[in-house]
Amino acid sequence: MGDWSIEARSLSIVGGVAAHNFWVLRDDKGKAVAELHGLATDRDTGKTVPIGTDADQHSLRVKHFIHDEQYARNFGSKSTNATYIQEGQRSETVSSGSREEILGRWKVGATTAAKLINQQDLDYPPGGFKLDGSTKNSNSVYRTVGAMMVGGSNVPVFQGPLQPGVNNYVLPTNTVRTLQYDKEQFRQGQSPGGGVQVAMVDPSAAQKLTVPTTVDRGSSGASPNDAIALVPGNDRFNRQFEQALKGTNGDRDAAALAVGSIRDAGGKPDQDISVSQGKNGLIVSQGQGDAALNVPVPQAKPGDYERVAAQIAQQPQPTPQVAMQPEPQERKAPTV
Repeated sequence: MGDWSIEARSLSIVGGVAAHNFWVLRDDKGKAVAELHGLATDRDTGKTVPIGTDADQHSLRVKHFIHDEQYARNFGSKSTNATYIQEGQRSETVSSGSREEILGRWKVGATTAAKLINQQDLDYPPGGFKLDGSTKNSNSVYRTVGAMMVGGSNVPVFQGPLQPGVNNYVLPTNTVRTLQYDKEQFRQGQSPGGGVQVAMVDPSAAQKLTVPTTVDRGSSGASPNDAIALVPGNDRFNRQFEQALKGTNGDRDAAALAVGSIRDAGGKPDQDISVSQGKNGLIVSQGQGDAALNVPVPQAKPGDYERVAAQIAQQPQPTPQVAMQPEPQERKAPTV
């Protein structure tokens, strides 16, 4: 038996002029276990559409096609035969290794990245692109999810077809770096899990996608996104929030509660925190050893992110204190 692997693939659309890039998880026998896509989705029905045509109606969402029944049960989902895999597609195996490592990488894409991206409810650009180079579409999801699974420098850009949006991220690059796969974090082989929706779609619809006739050469970076920060402009709490996101698999409500809990318990906003799984739930910690502050994190509920952010925003910011220097005294010459 061989290694498990993560494969980048490219679906030709519009007669091969352009491409929709996506990710495939393969087991040690080479069987496709799952796929990760960015797709235009109807906000009312939750169903995918061939191409976004109305920014008010269609959003950009991560969709997870799981083909293996057991793996689907681990996600609390159903398996599907829907696939964008076709013979003769451009493809590249980007990462291979033990089952533990590859499932750990895939989990970052299918849970952490997917949840953060879907929470943003981004408008899908009509026609799939923007002429100003700021396109965030299916190929941008491919770029972002891939960077979090295998590292941004390892995400292939296939030669030949147009791939609008492939160099653009849909999450701030500092968030991508903070939450990308960490081999040490998954060394114990945690079981994949999460609530990412399995998309039941007609793969033939992808052939109807339209793309621009010029190459989109957007920036490879992104400015900080207020939807990812806890309190815009407050670097101390935003740093703690990013640290908490890493321990909550990207759950904004739980991460915000962790920051709020350590603050309420007397924690220092200018010191690092970590979130780990305790016997009865999440624990947020600051410091080490006997001096560490360990605080239970309440069960997160929808809206906790907004509530904690509002509470912290109302807290007065400390004003730097300027030390008052004593006035220099005139030195008298000694008498002799």
